Amino acid sequence: MPYYLLKYFSKQKYLREFIRGNLYMNTLHFFWDEDTFNDTKKRRDQYISSHPGINPDTVTSQPKRLPEQQEDMLEGVIGLSSTDESLKDFNGYNLTGALYRSKGMGYCNTLCFYKLYYDLVPVMGGKPFIHYTTTSVMNDFGDYVAFILNPDELARRIEAAVNREGYKDLIGSVRYHQLKYNGECSKIYNQGSILLKTEEEFDLKDAAHSIVYRRDCFDKTDKYKCQNEWRVALYRGKKETEAYTLEVGDLSDIIYWDRAENLNSGIYNALSKGMKSIPDNAPRFRGNINRKELWNKFFELGDYKATKMMFIG
Repeated sequence: MPYYLLKYFSKQKYLREFIRGNLYMNTLHFFWDEDTFNDTKKRRDQYISSHPGINPDTVTSQPKRLPEQQEDMLEGVIGLSSTDESLKDFNGYNLTGALYRSKGMGYCNTLCFYKLYYDLVPVMGGKPFIHYTTTSVMNDFGDYVAFILNPDELARRIEAAVNREGYKDLIGSVRYHQLKYNGECSKIYNQGSILLKTEEEFDLKDAAHSIVYRRDCFDKTDKYKCQNEWRVALYRGKKETEAYTLEVGDLSDIIYWDRAENLNSGIYNALSKGMKSIPDNAPRFRGNINRKELWNKFFELGDYKATKMMFIG
């Protein structure tokens, strides 16, 4: 089905920066939502100082940085065969095979959009009616929404900026997968489970013969399929987990915005301004590098190191 592109913002100032062409791109490391103790303590202190009158003794820790709908511990994961020796320690309780999350994928900067699918419903004697569906999960992504009037032009400007900076980019849709164990779908979302993670780093080159699937920033578990993501992946060749701002120039000519609570009227106003969809036969990816090459570059950037994880329950 064809779809339109929307982007949500939690604050109007972030929306303004986007319209100015300052594209703020977090890394996958950010969405893993893992902080050291010192970072957690710092955010707790900041939370207390920004809430005058609150009793510090009642604040045991800073509330999670990201809502559950946005954090994803498994981005950048590859799957190994169930013959992994460590699984024997959890025999009968492991709900997945051993999962190895690439350290290098944490350096990948991303920019995410929501794909709004729609149908044109014929109306006798009048213009077709546009029928679309959204999910309440998107309410957690912000109070403001930008409608991309021309997705092709947006991608062209991003690509021009990436080439100017000498970086690599890939743009396209995310696919969502079920986690499996021994060829069957895992039950981790249907029963109580715990994700265990080691602090030790493993060398992926030593385990290359056991890899049964590979994932990058265009693969996520089906837990997040309601996000309907279309995203930009940026490789800068730098071992940095901080956000990066890509400057693409003024975007006001291809952006219409409204409050998220006005989504229905916002869509029709954007359509009146010529908002274009991405057709269902459009190429899945575009950019100056292919997916396999990008995957290899991030693995190399991370020195082929990975963290091992598994679900038990």
